[in-house]
Amino acid sequence: MSGITMKTALVLGATGLTGSVLLQKLLQDDRYRQVICVARRPIDIDNKKLVFTELSEQQLQGIYQQYSIDDVFCCLGTTIKKAKSKDAFIKVDKDLVVMAGKHAANAGVNKFVVISALGARTNSFSFYNRIKGEMEAQLQNRGLQHLVIVRPSLILGPRQESRTGEDIAKRIYHLGSLLIDRLLPAYRPVEASKIAQMMINQANQSSPDSLTVVENKDIHNL
Repeated sequence: MSGITMKTALVLGATGLTGSVLLQKLLQDDRYRQVICVARRPIDIDNKKLVFTELSEQQLQGIYQQYSIDDVFCCLGTTIKKAKSKDAFIKVDKDLVVMAGKHAANAGVNKFVVISALGARTNSFSFYNRIKGEMEAQLQNRGLQHLVIVRPSLILGPRQESRTGEDIAKRIYHLGSLLIDRLLPAYRPVEASKIAQMMINQANQSSPDSLTVVENKDIHNL
């Protein structure tokens, strides 16, 4: 790695399915000398590159002041069932994400890579997709140097917590996977490991554009 400037990454939401896979990949990636993890609960990983701090607005703002962060990977997300209300869901999936983007822009972060959702639109009939669309729109107005929006379909992989809607969708997919893959290829579920790798790839690609949108089909083509 001689002559190569090693980077510092910030991972938000590293205890979730995609975030935990992403964290492991970053810790093994020689392009990163330090990986700062902000999460709701401690990370049981012993690695000299890893710095952990508990998720809070005050801690988040302070991290940008304490460290020189190059790339932010945002995997924040919850469910209405876990959040207990739509308002609480919005605070995590939109408000907290947008706040993180605001702090990143103020700190001059190079890349802000965020997980959204397939079909995210501000005028979507789906509450979930509408909130994701609003999150995307607000991030685009925060003055980030380079925003990467990743829009996966249903995310596959072992979760520590059960998500009823996703569990049902996964069963449906497994029953009719061949048919879905042929008739609705854009909606094919995708492994968390592929999403994580795409996020890292995008963070390390140069682009003249301030916005990059990665659709579900692009992740499958990785």
